[in-house]
Amino acid sequence: MVGLRNEDDTASDNALEAKEERRLARLRSLGLLDTPSEEGYDRITRLACAIFDVPIALIGFFDRDRVWFKSVQGLQIREIPLDLSLCKQVFQKSGIVQINDASRDPLLRENRLVAGQEHIRFYTGITLDLGDDGPIGSLCILDRKPRRLSPVKLEILKDLASLVLDEIRLANKTREIERNRQMFIDAVEALPDAFVIYDETDRLFTCNRKYRDFYRKTGDAILPGATFESIVRAGVERGQYPEAAGREEEWIADRLHRHREANEPIQQQLADGRWLRVYETKTRSGSTVGFRVDITELKLREQQLNELVNRDALTRTLSRRAILEIGKQQWDRANREGQSLAVIYCDLDHFKEINDRFSHAAGDEFLVAASRVMMSALRTHDFIGRLGGEEFLLILPETSLSVAIAVGRRICEQVEAIKLTHGGQTVMTTTSAGIAELKSGQSFEELLNGADKALYQAKAAGRNQVACG
Repeated sequence: MVGLRNEDDTASDNALEAKEERRLARLRSLGLLDTPSEEGYDRITRLACAIFDVPIALIGFFDRDRVWFKSVQGLQIREIPLDLSLCKQVFQKSGIVQINDASRDPLLRENRLVAGQEHIRFYTGITLDLGDDGPIGSLCILDRKPRRLSPVKLEILKDLASLVLDEIRLANKTREIERNRQMFIDAVEALPDAFVIYDETDRLFTCNRKYRDFYRKTGDAILPGATFESIVRAGVERGQYPEAAGREEEWIADRLHRHREANEPIQQQLADGRWLRVYETKTRSGSTVGFRVDITELKLREQQLNELVNRDALTRTLSRRAILEIGKQQWDRANREGQSLAVIYCDLDHFKEINDRFSHAAGDEFLVAASRVMMSALRTHDFIGRLGGEEFLLILPETSLSVAIAVGRRICEQVEAIKLTHGGQTVMTTTSAGIAELKSGQSFEELLNGADKALYQAKAAGRNQVACG
């Protein structure tokens, strides 16, 4: 029957509608509609006016029911309904549409741009097409007098249309780059750790807020384009790195070397007490990518574990292992720098009798009291550790034999003065001390043996006294 539509017609209409929706979606994704003029597009319309010697040139984009003009030369217009626009001819036919005299065209002569005060006669437009879904716009030239373009001029118009498409693609690529850049920035800022990139010339490319927060003292030196060395030096000058104090140039040289090698993580202490683990790696382009991970809590737990390992659980003096390690280090330093070094062995006299007579709890209490007395007799750079039982080792750097003897005697006097009460009874005892001073060419073991022999001499001489080895 005439007038009835079959399924093929409906399917065709649906396909056209879907295509139009894709075209509109593509157009809107380009961000061209309802936007200000841009020099890139205006330059092309100015060129068109000059090349074709016309007063009017337009770059318009086809919305659903209007034409939005991105660039206009010669008219005061930003948009026009699609049905009233001469550009509709291009939209419907695609390719190039040339109208030599619109006043003679029965479809156009009533158009307000033709019949009205604009008095348009000549129109040539070419579609702007980015894909298979139909044109997104057109480049048009208009004149108020009839005329015809030569084939050469039509080719030039095609070239100008290609420039418009290039401008669209460039703008789209620029927006894509900006979106990607912003995504990168957002991702970097979302990282839980500090992040930084130095380029192939070792200048700061980017970093996140966490990185700046870690290095607050360095502050305004952390600027894009600043060299890694200048940032490190600024941090050292402002006290960012406690480890650098007193050896600034040596520390900077070591840090620069590790940064350039970038082959293993390092630990870094900051002025505010935080600890960082610094990871750096070189990329194929020669830039350096770095992370800073806050390991302060881990460091505190490590220190607590070290405290358990290196401290005697009862007296809180150094453990046997720790005091012997420190003693060896101080022996090495004394030999290297030509300084004096003294050691003291202290052993509580008849201590077993306290345990047997009063209990081990009383013995422990006396050990704590005696260790406090010994610590009070030392300077801040001296060391004391419990070797085991009732025996203690004291390391006295930069100390002569005479000074060490005075320290030993003071300890003997103060230990003898300790009087504890346990079960209504007084707990007291004395201590003996063996002292040795480092001699030229003497090993650490020989130094300790000298103090040990002196201790036995003090015991043999009646205890509660000092002897020298």
